[in-house]
Amino acid sequence: MFKKRTTPGSLGLGESLAGLGLGGDDQKVNADAQKVSVVIPALNEEKSIASTIAALKACSPPVHEILVVVAQGNSDKTAQIARKAGAHRVITRSPRGRSSQQNLGANAAKGDIVCFVHADTRVPPQLVQETRRQLAKPDVALGAFRPVIVDDTRQTNNDKVMKFSSWHNANKTWIYPFLLKPYDACRGLRVVFGDQSIFVRREDFKQVGGYDEKLAIMEDADLCLRMHKSGAKTGRRRRIVQSHLPARTSGRRIVELGGEIKATYAHACIGFGWALGLSPARIRRMYESIYMGDDPR
Repeated sequence: MFKKRTTPGSLGLGESLAGLGLGGDDQKVNADAQKVSVVIPALNEEKSIASTIAALKACSPPVHEILVVVAQGNSDKTAQIARKAGAHRVITRSPRGRSSQQNLGANAAKGDIVCFVHADTRVPPQLVQETRRQLAKPDVALGAFRPVIVDDTRQTNNDKVMKFSSWHNANKTWIYPFLLKPYDACRGLRVVFGDQSIFVRREDFKQVGGYDEKLAIMEDADLCLRMHKSGAKTGRRRRIVQSHLPARTSGRRIVELGGEIKATYAHACIGFGWALGLSPARIRRMYESIYMGDDPR
């Protein structure tokens, strides 16, 4: 896990440039030079990892590197397929759990920006351009793409968009913060999740300590809250943003849970439990009970 620095706050690209008296075209040139590393946590994802990597390799401008972090206990050919598909590096035998996997990948990444992509997510081809554009804004701490959930379990050539789940996942980004933390929401807090392909400056991510590895669930929301607060001691909290560009993610877990309404209710219970301060162990038990003992992570 990353160690926190002792200095408060974190200067993003725009703030650093402002401190040097730079702006305008100088800032744009510097933003365009930012390298984007992609970290993919994976566990038994041999069916989807190749197409996820293919979407990343289709990005223009290209991503700097693709790192696949395969968890201990993986029992299929995820690592071999990832290498064949063109991943720049495949890290195997990572501690299990997305927080640990993503921290390990971010620690190995060389880019200025890190984008965390789930192994069953297809990113937009403008990923590099969009992450650079959003993080060139000094007041933005973290961003993610608009979620589009698709039912890829059917034996057809075209995946069906799960409209309710897609709408809910996109709008809970701002609905839940305004319901549960209205003061922070008014100052730019939004809550985004891993299926939206979260992106962040690598140095900022390190400064807040990365993902909390004690959390098996709601680790993304926790990161959003800490990133939002990272500028508090300087008198300005930082924004979490959702891009208009879509990231398409498999809805197979929703299908397994019994449909969109049931899955939305179950995940809302987990989210409210986290917001109310339930212990990580209790949230974990709630999560496992929802999935009937099958841990998909």
